[in-house]
Amino acid sequence: MKATKLQGLKYNKKGKYEVKKLRLPKTFEDIGRECNLLRNSTLILVVQAQSTAGERSAPETQALHGT
Repeated sequence: MKATKLQGLKYNKKGKYEVKKLRLPKTFEDIGRECNLLRNSTLILVVQAQSTAGERSAPETQALHGT
């Protein structure tokens, strides 16, 4: 099978797909959107980590969450 081109991927000689850097013109809106996505995902991860740690240590926090 010949090497196939996928969007954003290239097939290297070792037989593995690796991500190819796409050089696209970025506007300030695109950069801001990416930053917001990163910020939101990290906040969600932090909140999840805090909630699971709180539930493990203090059972009274479950009453506050209504579970």
